[in-house]
Amino acid sequence: MSLTTRALVAICLMIGFYLLAISVSGGLLWLVYAQYAYFGRINRLSLAGIAGAFLILWSIMPRWDRFSPPGPRIEPSQHPTLFAVLNEIAAAMGQPMPRDIFLIPDVNAWVAQRGGLMGLASHRVMALGMPLMALLNVSQFRGVIAHEFGHYHGGDTKLGPWIYKTRSAIARTLTELERRNSWLIILFRWYGDLFLKITLSISRNQEYAADRIAAQYAGAQAMADGLKRIHCGGFAWQSYLMTEIRPVLSHGFSPPLGNGFRLFLENSDVDKAVQEDLKKELREGKSDVLDSHPSLAERIAALGSAGGSQPEDTRPATELLNDFFSVDTSLFLTNGVTLSPLGWDQVTQQVWAPSWQAQVNAQPELFQNMKVADLVHQLWSGKLRQRLKNPPGTWPTTEEREHMANMVATSALNLTLLRDGWVFHMLPGECYCIKNGKRLQPLQLMSEIAGRKMSLQQWEEICSTNAMGELSLQQEKAIAASS
Repeated sequence: MSLTTRALVAICLMIGFYLLAISVSGGLLWLVYAQYAYFGRINRLSLAGIAGAFLILWSIMPRWDRFSPPGPRIEPSQHPTLFAVLNEIAAAMGQPMPRDIFLIPDVNAWVAQRGGLMGLASHRVMALGMPLMALLNVSQFRGVIAHEFGHYHGGDTKLGPWIYKTRSAIARTLTELERRNSWLIILFRWYGDLFLKITLSISRNQEYAADRIAAQYAGAQAMADGLKRIHCGGFAWQSYLMTEIRPVLSHGFSPPLGNGFRLFLENSDVDKAVQEDLKKELREGKSDVLDSHPSLAERIAALGSAGGSQPEDTRPATELLNDFFSVDTSLFLTNGVTLSPLGWDQVTQQVWAPSWQAQVNAQPELFQNMKVADLVHQLWSGKLRQRLKNPPGTWPTTEEREHMANMVATSALNLTLLRDGWVFHMLPGECYCIKNGKRLQPLQLMSEIAGRKMSLQQWEEICSTNAMGELSLQQEKAIAASS
């Protein structure tokens, strides 16, 4: 669709919804008036009609867009190289720069018109994901930014507030009608489904148009490579947040988000899973009518072979930023939250070792007179689980207690190895320790023990080979970790 066609369709749908809502409200109020005028009475049904009419009218009233910054705001004086690239792309697209540009903790970049009422009195904003920049090289990053300016160029951000506000009005109306079990919800749900399907179709069309503009500027290959990298990052993102970022944040530290994500994706196991998902998406990916974006396979196929004039630049996009470490650890320092920046090489000492110690300290008598060689028998026989003390106020099931026993046993083993001089390597995606040229993966070993994928003889051989079978699991004091 052309910009004019998209705008006309969206505006007609928006007007149609408000006409529907006003007509239904007016009809309800007229029925109340007619009942009073012709029959001289107002009953409970009349009051329900009045309530329904005002409920619908309240739901469709436009709300002022109160914009909250999604991350730290950056200035040209802070990152002149980055802003030089952004200004160059803006000029090539014939678009003014956004008023505000933010860094965000997400594998994403977006542009919008925010503030004001239904897009009026709004201003342009842009958000750049730090993990996204860590994934892309400069050429791919140029393509992504050109895509975002393509949304400005196509008028998508001007049209967006009208669509989004109408969706919000429909959602509010449906929510309020559902709460009151009103039969009117049938009519509004039908129109809401129609509005959503058509406007999401427009949204997918906008993505194709922005991709074409970006490919003409940066080249189809850079765009395709960038889209693949973004898909891979999106696949691994939640796992990275849960396993690597959340524990660090919970201890009051702010880690290098983007650099850690890059390290996480370089792990062989993570990379294998990511590449398998990418192949599946390229082979089977297909968009749904309720998707806001086409599938990766559809977007790459639509790019064709457009060739941009930009020379290839394989530098990491994060090189466009000044003082990368400070910027990378600042993304969680907003909204009054006080966190201390922490490098990944300090995480074992500051986060993991104290976490292991806290788990073991909560069970002070659990490992008395127990050696590392005893772990398998103690876990498999259920003796360790039976001695486990429940956390105060909880009544875990047998399965939950078994999981707790495995977790605290893993912590005790890690602390014992630390005390014995093993050096832990706990960068994102890594979990192993080394001593005298020997290497162990305690977390993997304990996982195999818990899943009974290892025999007692194999465990005894591991203990003997690494001279750790006779080490005591009893922890008498906190251990200073090495990493």
